[in-house]
Amino acid sequence: MKEIALNIMDICINSLKAGASEIIIRIDEKSCPGEIIINIDDNGRGMDREMVELSADPFFTTGTKKKVGLGLPLLKQQALVTGGRFDIISEPGTGTKIMASFISNSIDRQPVGDLPGVISLLATSAEGTDIKFEYITTNGSWIMDTVEIKKELETDSLDNSRLRTYIKELIDYNIKILDPVK
Repeated sequence: MKEIALNIMDICINSLKAGASEIIIRIDEKSCPGEIIINIDDNGRGMDREMVELSADPFFTTGTKKKVGLGLPLLKQQALVTGGRFDIISEPGTGTKIMASFISNSIDRQPVGDLPGVISLLATSAEGTDIKFEYITTNGSWIMDTVEIKKELETDSLDNSRLRTYIKELIDYNIKILDPVK
């Protein structure tokens, strides 16, 4: 994958397939200066220890239509090639936590890509799953939570193209306030 945002989308699709009713996506550029830390936590089915170990193997997949599963192996490789880190913590019945860190100024780091587009698409199309997005920088932090948006709009569904555009613009605006360079 050419962008970190696409890796996030791929992992979240896996979370949805695992039956997650909540996905938390956290981008942290503050905790470890010089690193971009991405955490994706879900409350889906989870994996046992053997499945966690196999999940980073590109020749292993739980999918029935393809013979390889490149999402997690690529994310791991892309994080490690920058000098960053990668970890998966999962337990059956409790969900999965994925962490990937990228050294910010590494020449090998992929661009972040269209993060507002990916998050807004997930927020408005993942019916039955609440999406929480946290963006943390040295200039502050911002949270977008579909639970709060649904409550404010008095609706159960965010599946609306105008709402998707609004959420994308909201995310983009807040990212630019917190990180004017982006």
